[in-house]
Amino acid sequence: MKKHIRYTVVFLSLFFFRTDVFSQEHSPISEIINKIYELEKEKDPKCYATANRLEDFMYGTPLNEAARNLKIEIQKEIIYYLRKKGSQEAEKDGDNSIKIKHLKTIISTLSNYNTNDLGDYEYELKTGTITISKLDYNQYASVSYSYRSLLSVEQDVLLFVSDPLLPFDSEAMVLVNEYVNILTLVTLKSADSKSRENNLQFITKALLSKSWVDVIKYSEHLKSIASVDYPNTTEISKSHKTGSNSVVKAIITQKLKSYETYNDLNASVFLRNIQVYFAKQKWPTDQKLSNELRHYYMESLIQFTTALIKVSNDNATNIIRVEQVQKALFSFQPLDINNFEDVTFFPNSKNNKVTIESYDLDAFRDSGFHWNILDYTLNDLTTAEIKSIDPNAAELIAEGIAQMGVLVLRLAGEYSHTEQKQHLDVQDIFQGFSRVQNAIDTYNFNKTEQQTTKIQSSKSVSNSTSIFKIANKKTNINFTHKSSDWLSRHIRSYTVSDSENTIKLAIPPAFGGSGVACEDINNDGLIDILLLGGYGNKLFLNSESGLFRDITKRSHINTWNDALSSFGEPRQPIIADFNNDGFQDIFITYVNRPHSMLKNKDGLNFIEVTDTANLGGAHAVAGPATTFDYDNDGLLDIFIGYFGNYVDGQLPTLSRNNQNGMPNKLFKNLGDFKFIEVEFTKNQESNKGWTQALGHADINQDGLQDLIVGNDFGVNQYYYNTPSGVFNEVSKQLKTDKPSYTMNVGITDLNGDLFPDFYISNIVVMQKDEKYVSPNSNTTMKFDRDKMTELEQLRLMIFLFPT
Repeated sequence: MKKHIRYTVVFLSLFFFRTDVFSQEHSPISEIINKIYELEKEKDPKCYATANRLEDFMYGTPLNEAARNLKIEIQKEIIYYLRKKGSQEAEKDGDNSIKIKHLKTIISTLSNYNTNDLGDYEYELKTGTITISKLDYNQYASVSYSYRSLLSVEQDVLLFVSDPLLPFDSEAMVLVNEYVNILTLVTLKSADSKSRENNLQFITKALLSKSWVDVIKYSEHLKSIASVDYPNTTEISKSHKTGSNSVVKAIITQKLKSYETYNDLNASVFLRNIQVYFAKQKWPTDQKLSNELRHYYMESLIQFTTALIKVSNDNATNIIRVEQVQKALFSFQPLDINNFEDVTFFPNSKNNKVTIESYDLDAFRDSGFHWNILDYTLNDLTTAEIKSIDPNAAELIAEGIAQMGVLVLRLAGEYSHTEQKQHLDVQDIFQGFSRVQNAIDTYNFNKTEQQTTKIQSSKSVSNSTSIFKIANKKTNINFTHKSSDWLSRHIRSYTVSDSENTIKLAIPPAFGGSGVACEDINNDGLIDILLLGGYGNKLFLNSESGLFRDITKRSHINTWNDALSSFGEPRQPIIADFNNDGFQDIFITYVNRPHSMLKNKDGLNFIEVTDTANLGGAHAVAGPATTFDYDNDGLLDIFIGYFGNYVDGQLPTLSRNNQNGMPNKLFKNLGDFKFIEVEFTKNQESNKGWTQALGHADINQDGLQDLIVGNDFGVNQYYYNTPSGVFNEVSKQLKTDKPSYTMNVGITDLNGDLFPDFYISNIVVMQKDEKYVSPNSNTTMKFDRDKMTELEQLRLMIFLFPT
């Protein structure tokens, strides 16, 4: 192993960077890198995984690896076309650079798009117009996708194109970036639509290719792109050779400076993260041992990076592209990445599977250490050993270094604890790398091919061609929903303190929504409707004519809250016969006030028995509720789900399983509207999630009703009922213990096998511009009101079929 004295002197060289990167002779490459720096210096330098995740989130359907690679190549083809045609136009005018006037002429022959009064882009196709919202464009443009492709083109032109091409001037470069971004978004939106029409799980290479053709078919001129001999030519410019990685070196310097500008981390914070989050074991305090450990760890990562680059190089034709790095990384660390960017290494391995959560990887990346390792590796490699590295490939190599860096530390820490050591040592790091090697040697790589097959559509349950029509006027139902006044005032005045103890306006993680319940309350055989909202609840009585009569005032179901000078904030209505008298009663959960129980007196009038029921709710944030006979005594019991108490300033953390909410509660029905709270599970510590939805069913067919608890910011809980009345949490046993942002739980028998099936809707949120510097599982989530307006959301649906 080579010795590098530099490692024993400077711990991790966290923010070392060459100061001359932006003072080099002005060139298209330096200008592009400066534009990337301008994008990243105030925001985090987007890692490879986060950039991919944003593209997947733009319209909902993720791209598979082959499709994403094709996207890069087509972006480059378009940029090269603009560069070549632009040079011709500029030379006609005697200019020494490509200007906006030259590009506008070319673009006008390729595409027809404009901006509307809202700032949205309207792009015309032969089949119609696709609109790209201003928000979507700004989100996408905040990541340097197109600039990275511009940089890749510049590198290829430098290496492979012998004919001189003029550069874009600064304004023209901005226009090229805008145009390529628009084309890409139109293509992604079109591909997403096609994937939904064909019920595809991923946007495939073939689908993306077809979408690109649809976008560029608007102009016959773009067909000439296919004839451009780029970048497949093997001719090398006489003045350059492919072993030169000056472009990647400049990228590394830009990245390190961007990280330093953005997060201002120091070595002590990084060391703390190693001890608390990465390895979860102490670092030695003895200076000699510490230096030896630093040296060994960095040398080992450099050796890994060297091997990674060499394998990529062996598979490359004339330059190392992202495809070669993907294949090489797969041979070193096969992995799955979920929607949170958590990484599971060796996912199909029974004994070696390891999951590293995204905030641990983010905290590692925040140092810029992975880019330092790439820099040191390139310094050690000679131009004779490797070809040039494409900028996109360099991004992926750096990501692979970060992933391996945290994985080894995690495994080293586990070994160190097993050996009952007081701190990490060289042997622990050796064992960490050895465990990775053993996992590679024993892994079944044949099982890991990404599935892109078509998901089978469910059979149609009806051939009816009827459609629903709005019938509010015909039914006489008039109802408007809003949040209650007190909650609206609370949200408007909500503040949080940041790390510098300054107060800023934010929004609480409040959920706002009305409730609907339908049942026959007057026993006339017709279904009546109860609607909840912040304007007050309304009860509508059905009639044989199809008209509904508002009996809200007569029923006395509304209660004004004098303390809050507002109607209450209702959440969940339940219509059920709680006292077995043959009339359907009403139960309503509330936020920050007692839950309401209303006894149905005669089908038209209700008596409030809230105090008698004593079901809680004051100074708390309840949401969903369900009623079922958990002990089979003939009386309906009530289970109430609770959120985190945002009224008192409670916030969720970045933990994948938040347990800092309020405990859910089970109330046993004693009869005559008297309820008593019972402890329904022995493990109450797993009963403090941010519950958003509930359901009940006899999952295991033992004659007892079980519970499904859908948690926001956490893991859903599945509770099996027992004859003793104690519920056992079995999500791990059912393999449903995955992190989610669950919104609702639906239960039915989809396939007629008499087993309940579950429809769980989740929402995945990407608040891309809200960066957590050096995050961990205890870091409090941010709810900045300005940045929340620009978040991307993706709804995921999960079907579970118990057997």
